[in-house]
Amino acid sequence: MKFVWALGLFILPWTTLAFEGAGAFKNIETQMGFGPRYVTSEGQKKARAWLKKEVGQLAEVAEVHAWKHQDAHGKVYALENLIFRFNPQAKRRVILGSHYDSRHYPDQDETDPYAPFLGANDGASGVAVLVELARDLRRDAKNWDFGVDLIFFDAEEGELDPKPRRWRPIGSIQFAEELGKYYPKAKPELAIVIDMVCDKDLQLKLEQFSIDSASGEVWRLWQIGSKHSPGFIPEMGYRIYDDHWALIQKGIPSMLLIDFDYPPFHTQKDLIDQCSIQSLEAVGQTLLEFLKGKR
Repeated sequence: MKFVWALGLFILPWTTLAFEGAGAFKNIETQMGFGPRYVTSEGQKKARAWLKKEVGQLAEVAEVHAWKHQDAHGKVYALENLIFRFNPQAKRRVILGSHYDSRHYPDQDETDPYAPFLGANDGASGVAVLVELARDLRRDAKNWDFGVDLIFFDAEEGELDPKPRRWRPIGSIQFAEELGKYYPKAKPELAIVIDMVCDKDLQLKLEQFSIDSASGEVWRLWQIGSKHSPGFIPEMGYRIYDDHWALIQKGIPSMLLIDFDYPPFHTQKDLIDQCSIQSLEAVGQTLLEFLKGKR
């Protein structure tokens, strides 16, 4: 609730859709407290339980997409994608997604590529924004003519030992394969995946698969984002395989928000001191306004 003064006159209070960057930053702190969150780790189990409680109490519907994954060595993992629905009665659906696992090791670290890896930006930041956004969706989504599904993907970082196999985002691929179970009547009309969005030097460039898949929506989002941060850069960036790619393969227009020009990527330095409340707030506010303006 805000109060506006103009020319010395009191004007009635009005509400705005306001995303709390400080809240998102606190969500990163919470995840850092769980420790490494690679597949099957105790830290990931804690993160999963936290998401089920924190977002589950805000969403109108909570679902678990559980399955068994066998790696190249024959080891079987129990994996879970987490789905939280807002305004579930709406036939039109929009997905907002991020992965909640972290990498097993900082494999690009020059000092110790087998040290513990926390992943403040790569792993925690996207989750942090979506958890905070859930509070806004709880309040606002019921007024929209479409519903929003927050999906937290497991195993985006792949298997614990990826050497025998090429990397692939396991959770989103499995979800895409079973899409009809969760969307039996119609596919979602759009998916937005966020990954690595808290960098102090935020540089969100246009991702090429996203432009190919949903160019109009991408440009609209970047237009909104440019009002909140110079980090929304309307220049073509990389072609990146991430969780959005599997959804594109199933015919869902999808886009990726990612700052891939991030020096601490897959190193021990990907810690919370790299993160910015302002960057988180710019991304969250942009998403909120984008959804509000969607027709």
